[in-house]
Amino acid sequence: MTRPGGSLLFSATMIFASVSVTLAHSQTLDSDAREALATFGEGVVVATSGNATISNAVDFAGLEYATKTFKIVSGGNSGKSVERTVKPKTGEAGTYVVTMGKAFASTLVVEKGGIFLTTEIDTNTSSLSTFNLPEPVLLNEKTMTRTIGVELHDVDDPAVVTHSGSLECTYEVLGTFKVKTPAGTFDAIGVRVSYEGSVGSANVGDTNYVFFAKDVGPVAMRFRSHISALLVYSKKLKESLLLAKK
Repeated sequence: MTRPGGSLLFSATMIFASVSVTLAHSQTLDSDAREALATFGEGVVVATSGNATISNAVDFAGLEYATKTFKIVSGGNSGKSVERTVKPKTGEAGTYVVTMGKAFASTLVVEKGGIFLTTEIDTNTSSLSTFNLPEPVLLNEKTMTRTIGVELHDVDDPAVVTHSGSLECTYEVLGTFKVKTPAGTFDAIGVRVSYEGSVGSANVGDTNYVFFAKDVGPVAMRFRSHISALLVYSKKLKESLLLAKK
């Protein structure tokens, strides 16, 4: 993504108040994670040996009504900036619309198990992707694997399904990191979400990394391609971003 989430009646604070996830890691990262970290620049995202504790996932998700600026540090648009805006969805408690620039919009929902992605809109391809089960974004647990049904729709006529299929999705908390950004240095929790499967006649697979700082939200992101981009362009379009302005 040049990437980066229905109606719920729960209070987000009530959902997560008694939930705690504590991780003690030796921080041995695999080759894919090391390659992803390298795209941010040497010494920018560094694994640390502390414990990662999430007592309230909403505190890490950055779901407050706000606009933040990210700098693209790798990929075809390197050096440019993009705005990430979060707004609550009117009439649907616990549901948020997150936009990245003018082309992409995602719907996030707060559920008992964590925060999940339900839809993505990509105006570059005039498509709407829907996920059932929703894709994990930030959870109360260390790992999760689930099979996600995917449908790709025409954004101007959502009733039309142009492609469908399923993906095996794996969520992992990688541990704690020190992240140096133009907006400051943050202690963050690193999350990796990967998927593989087929949609329509295409085999698709990719991985994204997001680093969440408490009371801030995402401070660094290595986004995979949108499903629609993989199907329409038949190639991966990846960029790494750092928080530039809070």
